[in-house]
Amino acid sequence: MVDSQKYHVEFVKDNSSINMEFFIKMIIDMAQETENKKLDKDLISKSIQELILTPDFGFYQISRLDLSICGMNMVTYEYNIELGKKIIWLQSVFVVKEARSKGVFRGLLRKLEDLALSDKNTYHNSLKLYMDKDNKVAQQVYLKSGFKITEDILYEIDFYFDKFDKNKLDCIFRDGITLKICTSENRSFLKNQLEKTDFIDINQKTSSYNLKLFCDNINKVIDEKNIGQILMLSDEKNDKLIALFYIFNEYSDWRKSIFWWVYSIKVNLHYMDYFSEIKEIVMKKVINLALNSSKCGIRFIMNEISQSFWKDCCLEKSHYLILEKNLS
Repeated sequence: MVDSQKYHVEFVKDNSSINMEFFIKMIIDMAQETENKKLDKDLISKSIQELILTPDFGFYQISRLDLSICGMNMVTYEYNIELGKKIIWLQSVFVVKEARSKGVFRGLLRKLEDLALSDKNTYHNSLKLYMDKDNKVAQQVYLKSGFKITEDILYEIDFYFDKFDKNKLDCIFRDGITLKICTSENRSFLKNQLEKTDFIDINQKTSSYNLKLFCDNINKVIDEKNIGQILMLSDEKNDKLIALFYIFNEYSDWRKSIFWWVYSIKVNLHYMDYFSEIKEIVMKKVINLALNSSKCGIRFIMNEISQSFWKDCCLEKSHYLILEKNLS
């Protein structure tokens, strides 16, 4: 058995600890090899430095043999608003060809497992990643490492690589209906609405959740803007919340920008029929808000039920699979 302990794994805290030229080359090579995407060298250099300077977004992890970097991955966080904890996502996993099948990835993974298990108040006991469904070689590596393919269905629009046509988003709301990003000014309104009204999650098909914890976590997202966003769909004429969207941020070093991941959509039961009637307009408004907020794309995590609900609402099914490793 290959001994992965001979490789030294570390978290990158500043760019002085890495050979920037080689590090940039690894990211460019990885994008070319895994998804046949050509990346801009200057943009990648700026992305690396931005991530290092913004630890809320995540960090880079490297594996060395002596002084040579032989593997890397980027870590981003999903702040789970139901749990009030971070979930670690592996991104941009790459091992140089001459070091493959020698325990490099195993060492990187073990370091992240130790991190997740060392602080259970901060981290949920799982790791996640997404990968191209056609990359069978990588899929086998992850499955052998304890990851399992989830039942999550991913839809996405990539504004950076796919050059999304904004003209597709032309639509209007009825008078008095607004969609906006929640700020500190909306805290009391949200809390009041959540306490007085029953909401059902479109994805989870349930109205059961810890209300106090959920409201506390909403406050955390509002205060710490790098975590994510809360979107409010409101009937301002009647001073009612129609729906609440929770979005977590994923930093993309390929694009030097943020992907929005729509994780939870809680709908006021009294407005459920109306929400269903205007769902295509709502979806376009959410996408437009991401565009106007200078995000590089938007992803929706769905299941079989929510997938049928949003059918024909200008979304494209992603070529990615979501995998998860439970550490408990």
